[in-house]
Formats: sequence, C-alpha cells, structure tokens
Amino acid sequence: MAHDLLANLLVQLQDFMALYEYEPLPEWNQYRRSVDNGFQCLILSATSYPDGAMLEAHIGMRHDQVESLVFPLLNGRPGFEANSMTLVTSLSRLFEEDPGRYWLTGPEEEQQALEQIKERLVQRGFSLLRQLQSLQALDELFNAHPMQPLKMVHNQQHRCFRGLAIAKLNQRPDFFELAGMYRNQLYRLGAQSRDMEQFERLTSFLHTYSAN
Repeated sequence: MAHDLLANLLVQLQDFMALYEYEPLPEWNQYRRSVDNGFQCLILSATSYPDGAMLEAHIGMRHDQVESLVFPLLNGRPGFEANSMTLVTSLSRLFEEDPGRYWLTGPEEEQQALEQIKERLVQRGFSLLRQLQSLQALDELFNAHPMQPLKMVHNQQHRCFRGLAIAKLNQRPDFFELAGMYRNQLYRLGAQSRDMEQFERLTSFLHTYSAN
C-alpha cells in the first residue's frame, strides 16, 4: 500500500514541483533540483497500517565538496556516495505548529496533506534549500554552536564530521578549535573507537587540504 500511495502522491505533485525546477525521482520517492554544486530535494515516506497510512515529508540538500570529503569516512552504503546528503530534515521542523506527520485514510486527506506540504515548501522549504547551497550559510548552520545539538539533523555524530569539513571549505581561522570541540562532542555522544579514528583521519587530511 505504501509504495502505491507514494507513487500516486508523487504524480500529483509533478506539476507543482515542475514550477520550481524539481524533477521526479520515483525510485527514491523524491523530487530533485540539480544545482552546480549538488542538489536539493523533497522526500516522501509512508508507513502502512490496517486502517490507513502515515505520511511524512522531508527536505534535503547535497553539497558535493562536503560529501566528497566526509562520505568515505561515515560507513555509507557502497554505491550511495553520489546520493548522500549534507542535510536532511523533516519539513515540520521548520514550523513549530506543523504536526509533521499526516494520517491518510482516503483521497480527501491526501489532498489536504499535499496542500500543506506545498504551502510549507513555498513558505520556507524552497528558500532554505537554496540558501544552504552556500558554504557560508552551511557554516553558520552547522558551526554557530558546535557544542550544542543541531536540531535540524538526525545524526549528531555525522554533524561533527560535516561541520568540520564545512569549516575547512569556508576557510575558518578557528578550524583546530572547532576540531577539538567536535572531538569532545563525539566522546560525549558515545562514538565508537572506529568513528574516533575516522574523525582523526578527517582532521589530519583537512589540515593540509586545499580546495583550489
């Protein structure tokens, strides 16, 4: 049921998403917009139940330089590197009053959910994704408060890796200070020894790395 539901919802969104230059990618349950340094996307997911389905909407973006630096160190799935994302967050996180999940039992609720998703994308989702393709904006998001959890990301350990790579690419003068803070954060988060080793590999590599 979930597969057929998502396929149907993606078709219904096609004309709207085309207005913003997003193309369907049904094998990933996504719409994607390609940009020079990566892509931006809308992701739909659904869970089936005997009496209906729960729908969720996420937005995501990829910055190619960031992902080329960190993905090999994050135990990512083989063959997934070109599709890894720098940020994935629930669309509802941008709106405190948004319930985040949509309970669907028929066409009327499906339409209501799609209308709210479209409204949220226009209000803030699309503009945020465009903004975050900038390294400066990514740096401000990931590294403004390195010792605090970043609510917009699901994996706080991966945030430490990406935050450090973003800092280097944005040529932050406090790179080594940030590395120390993220190292401490990884310890606090209970990172495994292999993850700590990978973080040290990243830190050493970035020390001499030049994007030019």
